[in-house]
Amino acid sequence: LVKKGEPFKKAHGVVGELIKDSLKRAGGIQGMDDSELKKYSDKFDKREMESLRIFDPRVSVESKKSIKR
Repeated sequence: LVKKGEPFKKAHGVVGELIKDSLKRAGGIQGMDDSELKKYSDKFDKREMESLRIFDPRVSVESKKSIKR
């Protein structure tokens, strides 16, 4: 979401809600269709998420960029 222009703080909250809700349902996030995902953010795209493996922890850590101070 941040890469699509969403402020980090808002994106963090959206993803937190998505994960919280997905833990209550069979199939988790992978079982959600595009319309369900769009309830959380119109920036979610099911096909893009699957191709980028966006919820893969290893991919997430590897894509993190930090500022050296």
